[in-house]
Amino acid sequence: MADYYIQAEGLTKDYHLGTTIVHALREVSFSINEGEILFIMGPSGSGKTTLVNILGGIDYPTSGKVSLNGEIITDFSPSQLTKFRKEKLSYVFQFYSLIPTLTTIENVQLMMELVGIKGKELNKKSTEALEIVGLTDRMNNFPSQLSGGERQRVAIARALAKDPEVVILDEPTGQLDQETGIKIIELVREICKKKSKTVILVTHDQSITKFADRVLHLESGKIVKDERKTINLK
Repeated sequence: MADYYIQAEGLTKDYHLGTTIVHALREVSFSINEGEILFIMGPSGSGKTTLVNILGGIDYPTSGKVSLNGEIITDFSPSQLTKFRKEKLSYVFQFYSLIPTLTTIENVQLMMELVGIKGKELNKKSTEALEIVGLTDRMNNFPSQLSGGERQRVAIARALAKDPEVVILDEPTGQLDQETGIKIIELVREICKKKSKTVILVTHDQSITKFADRVLHLESGKIVKDERKTINLK
């Protein structure tokens, strides 16, 4: 059993643009406990998205490694990473990524079908997921009939419906007003704490950091501050 649930060790990521080398990450190391809610903050170009893509098995580092519960995922083949993402992770993005021709419940069900959930279990779990985010009365609405906050709640329901171990959110409040954004993050914290989900959230929004257990601050591809929050929110 690993000492920490997720460990990043010496992560470096370089991009070659012609004769120029861009150092997106520079020897980044940190650990995450199981059930911890970790926010990653920093200005544009600081390496936030690069880091979360490596943690989520979307990209490989130039050097360094990431382990999840003792498995070194940076040693996985592309097919192994696809299986890992399918079984262990869920993503929530800034732009919701809902399919406009599917209803709310159909958007949730589609994700669950991709991981092999079918029949009565499919209907039961998708309904439960929408109930958790307070959208049972909007199950048959299309995305165009929902507000921005409601669309993001559908995206959260879809992410949680397959019962992932880790939830990754990339700027989930970027398209929302501040009040709605705070409500969404409060909901994410409440749900994920109840279900002991490990959360990695990328943001530039200082107003929502009170919902984090811990905040990593990135600048120029390096961690410049590791801030552990002391506010105890339920």
